[in-house]
Amino acid sequence: ILSLTTFQARVKSVYYSIESLFDQDFPAHRIILWLSKDEFSGILALPGSLQRLQKRGLEIRFVEGNIKSYKKLVYALKEFPEAIIVTVDDDSFYPRYLLDGLVTAHKKFPKAIHCYRGNLISFTDAGELLPYQKWQGADTNDIPDLRVFPTGVGGVLYPPKSLDKRVLDEKLFLKLAPSADDIWFKAMAVLAGTPSLRITDHIDLPKVIGSQRESLHEINNRKGANDKQMEMVFREFSINADTFKN
Repeated sequence: ILSLTTFQARVKSVYYSIESLFDQDFPAHRIILWLSKDEFSGILALPGSLQRLQKRGLEIRFVEGNIKSYKKLVYALKEFPEAIIVTVDDDSFYPRYLLDGLVTAHKKFPKAIHCYRGNLISFTDAGELLPYQKWQGADTNDIPDLRVFPTGVGGVLYPPKSLDKRVLDEKLFLKLAPSADDIWFKAMAVLAGTPSLRITDHIDLPKVIGSQRESLHEINNRKGANDKQMEMVFREFSINADTFKN
């Protein structure tokens, strides 16, 4: 299942991303777009570009409340607990090999989480977590590693039962990491003992024109919110340098 979400600022351009998801060498069984009823009143409130994509097989699901970027995975986990779920963001054109590469890696390491983009969780010699901006890109050495931190923009494949059951605790994740779903999902993988693998360091992801006017990247990375939210999540679950030692 390919799963994604969007919001008002990008609803007119998200069809570009979805079109590229329909043009995959390895087609998904389902492509689902999750939308909040707080933002969209129904199908007729959506651009014609999205309505037309339903004829190609796009499933548009409206959900109560608004858990923002978490929508791309949380509802799919609830409804399809036995499925292989691939999440993508709503602001990029995806290459035709995207899904094929993830599925090929999954067949080799079926219990690992796979990603195209990821960094290596890093600590100082004293065991202090380094700021996110100082982490290095994860190696692509074909060995799943608990320290690999997938970043959602390039697509992330989650096999069934790869995340701790607390992943669905909406009250807690909105409290600890309201704008950093990647951090929450990584913590849930760590708690489940699921390593991740960055399958390649070569992927071309052109951005949809105009999609960056409102971006979580600006909030989380440039304004330091990532580090604050990571500290809160890791402290909540006692995740520290010792957690990642072999």
